[in-house]
Amino acid sequence: MSALVAMTGLHAAQADIANTSNNIANVNTVGYHKSRTEFTDLYSTPPFSDPKKQTGLGTRLTNVSKSFNQGSFEQTGNTLDLGIQGQGFFALRPELNSGEMTFSRAGAFSLNSEGHIVNSSGSYMMSYPSAEDGTVLSKAEIQPLQVPAFRGSPKATDNTSLTMGFPSGVEAQGGQDAVPSALTFDTADSESYAFSTPFSIYDSTGTAQEAELFFVMTDQPDASSTISRYEVHMTVDGVPYTPATPMTLAFDETGLAIEGETPVGFTGDGRTINLDFADSNQMADKFAVQTLSHDGDTPRGLSNLQVDSEGIVWANYSGVDTIALGQVALANFTNLNGLSPVGDAAYKSTADSGDPYFGQSGLSGFGNVNSGSLEQANIDLTSELVDLISSQRNYQASAKALETSNSLSQTIMNMRG
Repeated sequence: MSALVAMTGLHAAQADIANTSNNIANVNTVGYHKSRTEFTDLYSTPPFSDPKKQTGLGTRLTNVSKSFNQGSFEQTGNTLDLGIQGQGFFALRPELNSGEMTFSRAGAFSLNSEGHIVNSSGSYMMSYPSAEDGTVLSKAEIQPLQVPAFRGSPKATDNTSLTMGFPSGVEAQGGQDAVPSALTFDTADSESYAFSTPFSIYDSTGTAQEAELFFVMTDQPDASSTISRYEVHMTVDGVPYTPATPMTLAFDETGLAIEGETPVGFTGDGRTINLDFADSNQMADKFAVQTLSHDGDTPRGLSNLQVDSEGIVWANYSGVDTIALGQVALANFTNLNGLSPVGDAAYKSTADSGDPYFGQSGLSGFGNVNSGSLEQANIDLTSELVDLISSQRNYQASAKALETSNSLSQTIMNMRG
């Protein structure tokens, strides 16, 4: 009987050594949580036996529990390295279209080839859908978060709106030789026009084109008139675009526009671009484009990602548009020790853990999502090494007890012989 008791001690010590070794091996595993072995004693109480004389039958492993105390955080500076300061797990989907879900505090995420945010094992990070301003659209569903590589569709510029500021007085003539000019208008001759300004538009494929406007002064205030007048010319990639009737801008003595406030279409290369000079004036110190907009568009590439303290993922495209793509979904459980480890520092729910309940960063008892940091394993290496030595000594002691039991058995056998 004593040999069997010693064997239970050996098995227990072996399990303890294996568990401690696993903790030590995962000391650098992001999001790993320390395991602890739990044992119970064994007794057998036959009928009519005296309980005061029971010596016990040894021990057995009853449970390997997890310590979900928060680990320390390492600052990485990577936007998609996420740590949860407080309660909660990241909700993950191992397969894009499966209903299965796992949960982890390891937040080392990146983009896959399709733009989905995934962890190192390829599981998809789940999120709440949001509007572009960050407003959560539904708390009843979560979905994998995908980051589009581009935003917008190609569209040719059809309409352009400009507000121009023209100078008055002697500066109104700009670089033009005379008013009216003694030279024939020529885009290559800067003395044949007063001012010019380039700006970008798009063709039907979203490719940028350089448009340029030229302003030829045809009238300036004198004793007989207080009107300043400019004729407008346009080129796109050097190709002249001409209106059906010449377009002129005219200003009175106060600098207000009196002609040219109606949009005019300029045609060239088989397309027409409407120019609108509404609110232009002759009150500036020097010639300037005060505002410019057009309805053309081109796909804009992803510039960078940001994740704020609320867990909202923001994407910036070409330094222009910043939109929200979704909010990181967090999960928690009634009984954390009921979770079943599945590897990759992840867990799945069980009947003991209960079903997951979901929430948002910083709300309803959930922790805050911190971008640019990773939770390290909550392991004290010194303590684990001490436990390892203690487990080793327990193993040696049980082995000695087994050896002693065998020696006693051999002595008895010899006496019988």
